[in-house]
Formats: sequence, C-alpha cells, structure tokens
Amino acid sequence: SGLILDFWSWENTYYTALQSRLPLHDIVIIFGSEEAGIQKEKIGQLIKEHPDGVILLKKNSPLFHEILLDNNQLRFKWIDTPLTIQDIFHNDELMVFKYVCPGEKKSILRDH
Repeated sequence: SGLILDFWSWENTYYTALQSRLPLHDIVIIFGSEEAGIQKEKIGQLIKEHPDGVILLKKNSPLFHEILLDNNQLRFKWIDTPLTIQDIFHNDELMVFKYVCPGEKKSILRDH
C-alpha cells in the first residue's frame, strides 16, 4: 500500500507516517512549500507502484487545489487516471481516503 500525506504539522504528519509502519519508499509527504513543490512525479510513481493506499489531504492546501473530487472519485489534475476513493475520515481541516487505481501498472502521468 501507498501513503500520500499532505503536511499539516510536523508532529501530526510524521506521527502518521511512523504509525503507518510502511517503509519510507511507500510514503510521499507533501510539504506544500514553494521550495519543495507538490512533487507530482513522486505521487504519480507511488500510485503506479502502489495502486491502492491512503491519501490524507489538508483542506485548502496547495495539493488540495490540485485535485478534482466527484462522488467516489479523486483525480489529480496532472494524472489522467481517476482514483476510486472511499471516505475514511473528514473534519473541517482534513480529508482521509482509501484509494484504488483501476487498470494496469502503466504510465498514468500526462505527457504534457
């Protein structure tokens, strides 16, 4: 499984990563700073290697503004393939989803 974590505080973000018990190469932490960017390539690669997992989004973060939500689907604006999602938790600050990427392990990133 993969884990995509949108940064919302040092303590909470790293505690969540640690408690997931996943190896570091199965986790992408999005810091949302201009220097770090959103790491689109890393997210695409993680979804390709782990077509199921969990996404934690901070509402109104830079990453949050790069997704489209429609019923039980989430699509990153730079990835063609939508993810089927199931809501695990949400509140005024966060949204947590289980995701599944349908199809084969192929290139899911857009060419442009």
